[in-house]
Amino acid sequence: MVRTQITYNLDTSFHMLRHLSCLSDELEKELLSKGYTKHQIEESLTAPGSRFDSPFADSVALLLDRVFNDSTFTESAGLNGNVLIHAQIKSERFPTGVGDCGVVSRRALDEDSRSRIYWKKNRGVALMHLDVPALPRTGEYTLILKPANDHYIFITAFPGPPAMPLPNPKMSAELLTACREYWDEHVFLVINSD
Repeated sequence: MVRTQITYNLDTSFHMLRHLSCLSDELEKELLSKGYTKHQIEESLTAPGSRFDSPFADSVALLLDRVFNDSTFTESAGLNGNVLIHAQIKSERFPTGVGDCGVVSRRALDEDSRSRIYWKKNRGVALMHLDVPALPRTGEYTLILKPANDHYIFITAFPGPPAMPLPNPKMSAELLTACREYWDEHVFLVINSD
């Protein structure tokens, strides 16, 4: 796989706002001109989840450049046929990692933290959340690509290890079961602003 085989569009860039820590003026203008509202943009920028640091990646284009120039990665197949790229930063220019990891295994939490988990809708799905003073840092990240003829369509990317999609009733029974099992054991971390 090479960088030029991966395609994306403006809707993909909007989706990625939930995994970026900032928005360029240029992208904001493009999104507004396509019909996205300031409220939708702000909601995506503030949704709980894993986020890339802006020096590492502030756009899909820069993220793809980082994969092929500053990282080592492996490819694997997801249950739904997508390609998962699990990357690790190798550049000394990013000694603190690529960003914050906003999802952790419930088993990795101590007993006190597990007792403070609460359920909340996130992207339309009731999921476990936990308020924390800061998100853990990570040097690993994941890209999800959909194979299409002679290229790949960029679906999403996020700091941290590979994860399952949020459960959706339109999924195959096998994928839906796997997604539910994954999210029954994983927690969204939310920075406590108190």
